[in-house]
Amino acid sequence: MRAQSSHPLDPLSAAEISVAVATVRAAGSTPEVRDSMRFIEVILSEPEKHVVALADAYFFPPFQPSLLPRTKGVTGFSGKLPPRCARLIVYNRKSNEISIWIVELSEVHVATRGGHHRGKVISSQVVPDVQPPMGAVEYAECEAVVKDFPPFREAMKKRGIEDLDLVMVDPLCAGYHSNLWKTSTYERVPKRSLLRICRVYN
Repeated sequence: MRAQSSHPLDPLSAAEISVAVATVRAAGSTPEVRDSMRFIEVILSEPEKHVVALADAYFFPPFQPSLLPRTKGVTGFSGKLPPRCARLIVYNRKSNEISIWIVELSEVHVATRGGHHRGKVISSQVVPDVQPPMGAVEYAECEAVVKDFPPFREAMKKRGIEDLDLVMVDPLCAGYHSNLWKTSTYERVPKRSLLRICRVYN
């Protein structure tokens, strides 16, 4: 067998990530749903152990067929590895839901070579009562909200700071610090606290 370029346990390539994201986004029911998707994590969905053994036995040097389990009466081998899969954690801002998707990367070709990208959704599941890590866009939004807050602007002005471009607001997600979400009224609305740190650059 000829050695392959991607081992089943190799991290996803940039092209594979693009295919996975495009596949999930295209699966959105409406344009609003698709536009509200934020991709928190896109990683390899690790294959079964027998796929890894098959790769090491026939596709990657030093080629070790002895790694394959011997099953009496079973000799069939298709001659190719199954498609790689991606696992995506997606946050939908419109519905405030987290979902986990598995996408089969059926075909991944470089577009500049005249190829095409295609993936297939294997499964999707909404995970209730959880929140994703904060993303870069949310951190930027936090800074903008704080700088537009009149009491904050007034506090900066009292300190002689009128050019807020000299101020950096560093929002830090400090975890859950409110007992309200544990009550019956708030049990499905967990709250995240933010610790605001300001830096002034002259």
